Amino acid sequence: MSTLAHLQKELQRSIVTGNTALARDIAADGVDIAERVGVYATAYRLRLIDALAANFPRLREFVGAKPFDTIAREYLDRHPSQDVSVRWFGHRLSELLREHEEFASQPWLAELAQWEWAIAGAFDAADAAPIEVHALHIAPDEWPRLRFNLHPSARLLCLRTDAVSLFRDGATSADESRPGRDLHRPQSYVIWRQRLDVRFREQSDDEAQALASIGQGGTFEAMCASLCDWVDAEDVPTRAASLLKTWVLEGLITAVIST
Repeated sequence: MSTLAHLQKELQRSIVTGNTALARDIAADGVDIAERVGVYATAYRLRLIDALAANFPRLREFVGAKPFDTIAREYLDRHPSQDVSVRWFGHRLSELLREHEEFASQPWLAELAQWEWAIAGAFDAADAAPIEVHALHIAPDEWPRLRFNLHPSARLLCLRTDAVSLFRDGATSADESRPGRDLHRPQSYVIWRQRLDVRFREQSDDEAQALASIGQGGTFEAMCASLCDWVDAEDVPTRAASLLKTWVLEGLITAVIST
């Protein structure tokens, strides 16, 4: 490795890790290079902490600025940024909160982070034109083999806490925390984008399973089979048709593929 390439690599490592001791070998002409690198390292970390705050505003509001700063610094140490854009910094924050000694007893915090990341991801996802209802005018014998593409923004989540309420309502006040809670039973949600508007709603268990089947590349026949776990066999065709029409009208389906 050339001297210049080595210096560049060490400078990058010093800034990313915050270990300015790595910069001591770069010192020249009596200039305190380590101190100067420390300025850049501090600014770099602060920028990433700001990025996390921008990506998880409700979480920061709920836990408070100082605790969030602690979370952000630990996240930065455990999971350094790997992307050129700070927009994609934070994808493992919910994982850290689930494992964290201080926050693991509050599972709604991890799910709030998971929810905010999904909402942001839906907004930034690629666009695709949804199909119209007339695209479902297909010969009956083709239906079992049909597959459907979900909109790229579609996100399917199943949560065990009231994290969505925390996201929707926010903190009650600066000095009054609103405690999260576990739900009596898990609740499924679908998140997607219509033009520039991110939407979400609750799903029944049968719809959640059916939409997951479609999203995983399952055929219409496989989707109907999944509904048999929840609906009487004679009612499956009607339920499947109703769900599919709802998804099309909401803009969740972007293609019908005959295989």
